[in-house]
Amino acid sequence: MAAQYCEPCHARGLTATAFRWCNECEETLCFECTEAHKVQKMSRNHHLVEITKIPKKINLSYNCATHQYLPFDYFCVDHDVLCCKDCLPKDHRACKNVTSIDIASNNSKQSQTLQDSEDQLCFILEVLEKFINSCNENYSRIEEEETEILKQLASNKQKVINRLESLEEHHRKQLADMKGEYVTCIKQQKKDVGELVISSEAVKEELGIC
Repeated sequence: MAAQYCEPCHARGLTATAFRWCNECEETLCFECTEAHKVQKMSRNHHLVEITKIPKKINLSYNCATHQYLPFDYFCVDHDVLCCKDCLPKDHRACKNVTSIDIASNNSKQSQTLQDSEDQLCFILEVLEKFINSCNENYSRIEEEETEILKQLASNKQKVINRLESLEEHHRKQLADMKGEYVTCIKQQKKDVGELVISSEAVKEELGIC
């Protein structure tokens, strides 16, 4: 099972690893939140389950776990277990209350152990269902947060691009203005020098200077 994070801590921006599952609150809890959960008046009677003890798979079989090729044929009242024909002489030879599974099934509704097992199975299934729903909600929240973060990144990227383009346009205009001023100045200087050369040549001719 993938690591789960404490939901109360996650809501505060923390990433504490989950330790238990609260069946009533339908959320995962870290060690610190679990201890606080146990003493708070509103949650002290809640049912807390260790996440590591939530079964990944519930295996219901009509065959013996030891001799998988044999079906259950007997019920040992002394040990309160089902057994096959190979288990009977090996593990239940000394038991006095062994009966056929067909006969035992007639009184199965009166078995407290069976009732307890049914209650425990219902509780486990309820916890698993709520845990799965919580995982789905966490997954959906992560997807939404990812989408929002990507939108923010795209928005920030566009802002940076717009800012750079604005700066580029500003500097291009500034550079063009400076170039225009320098070119105008150079042309004026060239004109002034040309006029000075012409006047100098005229003076030279008047004076007869070679």
